[in-house]
Amino acid sequence: MIAKFIGPNEMIPRGYGVAWVDYAQHRSMCLPIPINVIWRCVAGAWCRCKHGWWRGAQRHELEISGRDAKIGALQRRCDELEKQNNRLIAETARLKTVGTSLFRDLKKAKKRGE
Repeated sequence: MIAKFIGPNEMIPRGYGVAWVDYAQHRSMCLPIPINVIWRCVAGAWCRCKHGWWRGAQRHELEISGRDAKIGALQRRCDELEKQNNRLIAETARLKTVGTSLFRDLKKAKKRGE
């Protein structure tokens, strides 16, 4: 067999070059020098066809659009909460005004009654 598998601390045989690296098993497949270049090109093309270099860009765009959708939803929720907060602040100010005037009227009534 012309393919040789080399471990992490082994030397590449003379006249051989790395054609493929198997990261899972921590070894490299070595082939004679003109064949390793061809094998590497064919293996790279096969990986691009199988996994698709263009799919990575599409997946990234989908992740960004999904992230943007989440950010948009959070922004809308923040806007709703801000409006609700402003309404509560206005209602509290109105009630303080009404309460103050009621308290003032009650005080006047007590003074008149005494």
